Amino acid sequence: MNIITKKSDLSTRQLFNRYAKEYSRRWVSYYLLFMASGFFTMQICLPICTWMAGFVMKKSGIPYISYNTLYMFRHHPIALLLLLGIIGVLLFSAFFQFILILTGIREIYHDTDSVRGILKKSCKVLINTHWNSVPQLAFYFLFIMPAAGMIYHAPVFSKVTIPEFIRSFLMDTWYYAVPLLLFEIYMCYLALKYIYTLPLVVLEYMPLKEAFAKSAVLTSGRKRHMFFRLALLSVFACASIIIFNAVCCFSQGLFDGLSGEIPYYSAIVIISLIKMFSVFFLIRISVIMFFSVIPEKSLEYDKTSDIKLSPYMRFARTVKYRIIAGIIAIIYCVFIVGHSIEFINIVKDVDTCVISHRGNDGKNGVQNTIPAIAATMNSSHPDYIEIDIQETKDKKFIVLHDANLKKLCGVKKTAHDLTLDELTALKASENGYTANLVSLDELLDFADAHDQKLLIEIKTNRKDSPDMVDNFVSEYGRDILQNGHIIHTLDLNVVEKIEGRQELGFEDEGIKVEGRRLFVSFIIPFNLLYPETSASAYTVEETTVNEKFMTEAEKRDQKVFVWTVNDKDSMEKMILLGADAIITDYPSLLRKELSQIHSGKYQKLVEMYLYELDVFSGYGKFFSEIF
Repeated sequence: MNIITKKSDLSTRQLFNRYAKEYSRRWVSYYLLFMASGFFTMQICLPICTWMAGFVMKKSGIPYISYNTLYMFRHHPIALLLLLGIIGVLLFSAFFQFILILTGIREIYHDTDSVRGILKKSCKVLINTHWNSVPQLAFYFLFIMPAAGMIYHAPVFSKVTIPEFIRSFLMDTWYYAVPLLLFEIYMCYLALKYIYTLPLVVLEYMPLKEAFAKSAVLTSGRKRHMFFRLALLSVFACASIIIFNAVCCFSQGLFDGLSGEIPYYSAIVIISLIKMFSVFFLIRISVIMFFSVIPEKSLEYDKTSDIKLSPYMRFARTVKYRIIAGIIAIIYCVFIVGHSIEFINIVKDVDTCVISHRGNDGKNGVQNTIPAIAATMNSSHPDYIEIDIQETKDKKFIVLHDANLKKLCGVKKTAHDLTLDELTALKASENGYTANLVSLDELLDFADAHDQKLLIEIKTNRKDSPDMVDNFVSEYGRDILQNGHIIHTLDLNVVEKIEGRQELGFEDEGIKVEGRRLFVSFIIPFNLLYPETSASAYTVEETTVNEKFMTEAEKRDQKVFVWTVNDKDSMEKMILLGADAIITDYPSLLRKELSQIHSGKYQKLVEMYLYELDVFSGYGKFFSEIF
């Protein structure tokens, strides 16, 4: 098939129609191509690399990867080199996935596709990629490709993102927010400037450095045009999905008004249809998007191809592909229906705990103070109220989050600079309210009197006394166990100290009550590899929570708390993932969402399934859900 009209001369509608027809012509081949490339990355490379990284961490005695464990790698340089090597393997697996897709698209376009031919040419690209290109390749995959949105998306690097709590902190302050926005705008500009780089490397066997330069030339003066063209294609894709999903939700609402088991079975059918539609539609859109960013010269017939097919052979191969695709489709449809039934049954019985972050429900008072906590208990009836405690100058405990008192109390001091009496005399102001700081003793008495359970975060710093944890457990261990309170902390040493004391069996000091143990959750700001700790649970930042982490936690009998989840969509995603508890600034909203789930209306479950599917994050995540 030859190109008659240049792509640059076509309108967005004409471009879409041209490649939509091309997809329809050989949709079975494109379908198999995308399924196979996604399977290779998500089901072969990623699990192997994850296992290898976990093995290296375990043998090196490094419990998890975070900013406060990086120092451990000084004593384990071999482990560091091995982990960097594993990252390199992941980088090349993502690179190879796109090589397969781009090579396959061109071969299918010219009717010269075969598994052997695509693999042969893909391996040729890898061989021509020199090791000195690795830094440039890493830069391209970690910065350029994420900014390219739906076109390029490498699922193996989905965790390379700014955690939401850090992003919120940066966006709340203009002198952080402005540079962050400028950086993101600049990355989008680079994504447009170098959008042809990957096709040039893959389809024209061009060195990476040369491809960067060539892409800059090809996009010169056309970035605005390209941006609006890709934006229109993305809007069309999103609009199509939204309309289809809206019709499905509306239909389920009608079925919910019928009696008997009809709503249940209709929900199974509708959820299955949503999944099937997303599979085929997203592959279709992905093919069109890829065609739109392949330079015309790169799409031309590869004269090195050694595949010469007669009309009969081409017909026979088409029949073979259709049979294979049909078998896969049947198996996949059975899988989808089974998944839909499992999804509905699990979500109907969901039992996620509601935890109020710092004792607030919206902006109903001063964080970590009794008036705000009392108002929150009345408005949302949370299962737990999360509070923060710090050690004071006289080795007692104040309920306080910030390291410095400047923001809340207007005093430029820390908790360690003042005694407990001096701290509780201070007035804190926030959200238009004023209240006194409160001691842990006073707050525990208040919570116990009202049968309110607490999630106590032990905050640490270098000024803490050596026996801070021992003092805390000795003073409050029995109260915490008897009244069902639990603990979490960012400091793994605190987790290990509490667990260590319990292992030694300090029953006389109140650590054990009726055979129970203190429940301690370890807070991890982001999830890269599953931690190897003795914690009862993990408190995980919502941005990096995924199904694999939840599955591993269930396997090890460890709970998962997710923080800080403040919008409806995120709440529903975390509920669907099976979070044991959600920490939120808006417990009333979370309580409302859980109430709707338990109402028996299947329309709500259909809506939640759409959030689980998350079709707008690119085909990469979509592949991870297929398998």
